[in-house]
Amino acid sequence: MRQVQLLLGLLLTGAIHTASAAPAERAQAAASSAGAITQGATINGKAFFDQNNNRLLFRGVGFQPVNGVDPLIDVGGKPNPVIQALLQSSNKYSFKNLNINALRVYQVSHNKPHAKTMNLLAQNGIYVIVGLANDPYGTNIPQNPASGQHPYPSQFKVRVQQIIDEFQAYANVLSFEIANEVTDPGAEGKGTPTQLNAAAAIKSAANDAKTYMSAKTYRAIPVGVAMQDTPDNESTVAQYYASSACNGQPLDYIGINTYRYVPPGGNTAAYEGLVSDYSIGNYSIPVILSEYEAGLTSGNRDFLDVPSFYNDATVSGNISGGFAYQYIGDGSGAGSGFALVKLGKGSKGLNGKTDVKNLKPAWPNNAFANLAAQYQTMLTKAPYAAPSSPAESLACPSNFNPPLCVVGSSNCSGTPPSAVEITVQANQAGQYPMAVVQGGSQIAPPSPISDNNVHSVTVDPTQQLLLQQTGTWYTICSVAANTLTANSAVTIPAAPWGGACTVTAQDH
Repeated sequence: MRQVQLLLGLLLTGAIHTASAAPAERAQAAASSAGAITQGATINGKAFFDQNNNRLLFRGVGFQPVNGVDPLIDVGGKPNPVIQALLQSSNKYSFKNLNINALRVYQVSHNKPHAKTMNLLAQNGIYVIVGLANDPYGTNIPQNPASGQHPYPSQFKVRVQQIIDEFQAYANVLSFEIANEVTDPGAEGKGTPTQLNAAAAIKSAANDAKTYMSAKTYRAIPVGVAMQDTPDNESTVAQYYASSACNGQPLDYIGINTYRYVPPGGNTAAYEGLVSDYSIGNYSIPVILSEYEAGLTSGNRDFLDVPSFYNDATVSGNISGGFAYQYIGDGSGAGSGFALVKLGKGSKGLNGKTDVKNLKPAWPNNAFANLAAQYQTMLTKAPYAAPSSPAESLACPSNFNPPLCVVGSSNCSGTPPSAVEITVQANQAGQYPMAVVQGGSQIAPPSPISDNNVHSVTVDPTQQLLLQQTGTWYTICSVAANTLTANSAVTIPAAPWGGACTVTAQDH
C-alpha cells in the first residue's frame, strides 16, 4: 500500500551498476533438506504450483525494513544476518514462528551478492517476490500530453534486465513484480481511460521482461504487477493486463493491495466482493492479495480474514493467498501503522541478530501472534482444490486497449532510444537535497546526493540532464543533450548555480 510510486510523475524504477556476483555462485542450488525449494514455482491456469505439483496458497508477508535498502544482500560472504536470525525459531518474532512460506520484497539491488541469503531462504521453504519497480533511484514516467501516452524509457528496460540477470538463478524467486500501485497523479477515482495509459508502459515492460528471459534461455519466472484496490478504474486495467485479446501477452498474475477487511470483527467475506468487483472469476491467470488487512492506530489486527484463503470457495477458488502488510515499518515512517513488529529498546534499525532478538509486538493485542496462529491453521489444512481455468475468452475492456510502448518507437513519443550509465558526484552543493532530472522526470534519487558520494545513474544521452534542488526545483547545473557517453562523470562545479555541470570521461 503504501509505497506508492509517485514523485514528479509515475515512479517505476532505477538502475545502479557495479560488479555483480559470479554466475556460478548465483546458480548454487539450495540444499535438499525437508521442505527446501529446489525448483521454481509454476503457473497452470488460475493457480500457482510447487515443485511437487501441489497448489501454492501463499502465507506471505511484506518485508522492507529500510526504504531504499535491499534486505536480501549477503554480508561478508555469508547470508544476511537479519535473515539468518529471522529463520531461527528461538527468536520469538521470527519468520519461522510466523509460519510464512513467502516474502514480498519491494526494493533490491542488481549489483550486490544474494546467493547465500536466497539459498538460505530456499532451504527454509520460503519463496520471494522480487520487486523491480522501487529503488533508491527512480525513473519517472510522465504523461505525454500530445499523445496521451506514457513513455517507456530505456532506463527502466535496463533496470528490469539487470535484476532478472541477478535473480533468475534462484529457484525460490516466485516472480518479478513490475510495479506497485502505479497510477496517474490525480487520476484516482476518475476512471477515464485516457488517464490509465500508464498500463501500456507496465504491460510493455512485462512483455519485454518475458521476452528477455526467453532470449537468455532463463527459467520462465512469472511476471506480474501489484495494483491498488480502487475498482472504479483499476478493474479496467486489471482486465487489460489479464486478457490475451488486448495488445501484447497477458501478465502472468495480478496482485491487488487491498484493505477491505478492517479489524477487529470486520466482514471476513470482504474478499468475495473483490472477486466480484474485478470479475476475477473470468481471469485465466492467478490473482494474489499482494497486501492485505487494514491497520489502525489502536486496537487489534486479528487476521480473522485469513481462513477465507482456504475455506471460502469464492475466495480460495480465485485468489492464491496473500501477503500481510507488513512485517516491520520501512524506516521512513510509512506503513508504521501496519507493522507486525517494532524495534526493541536501544535498537536504531533492524541490522543484526541482536536487533531481531529484541523485537517487540507493534500492536497491544499482538498482531504477530494472531497472524502466526492463522497461518499455522492453514498449515494443517489441505489447500482448496485448484480452480478450473476458464477458456481464454476475456475481452478487452470497453474502449480501453492502449498499444504497447516499444522502446524507441513512434507510439511512445518521447521514449529514449538508448541508455548509458554515468556517475554523478556532488561537490560543495552536496548539502542540498538534489535530483537528476531528464525530460521533466526525476530519474535519481529521491534521497539527497551528499558530498563526495558517487552515484551510478542510467540516463538517456540524447536529452539534456539537470541537477536540481528537490525542494524548489532550482537548477544547480545542467548538461547539454548529446554530450554524455558511457562512463561520463558529472560533478557540480564551484561556479554559481544555473551554469554547466563539469563532465569528464571516466575509465572503468
